[in-house]
Amino acid sequence: MIFVAEEGGKLAGLVTFYLLPNIRHGWHRGHIEDVIVSQSFRRRGVGTKLFDAIKAYCRTNNIKVIKLDSGLELVDAHKFYEKQGGKYTEKMFRFDL
Repeated sequence: MIFVAEEGGKLAGLVTFYLLPNIRHGWHRGHIEDVIVSQSFRRRGVGTKLFDAIKAYCRTNNIKVIKLDSGLELVDAHKFYEKQGGKYTEKMFRFDL
């Protein structure tokens, strides 16, 4: 799914969102892959509105967990995710093939 924010006919931001099965626990979780807010729309609540829409979708569809990965260098993004209620909970590994 792609959640899109528009303002004045312009694309302000988008988030790609996936539902992934958690077979071990018998439920699905959400996964956010891309969070993009156009430079000219940053610090205007666009990202917060996108996250609010995703959280509302998850509540409606009984999705209890959302995860996302973020590069270690993206300190400003990490602050934003924490502001949205995100918690640093695990270590991610990448395999380059």
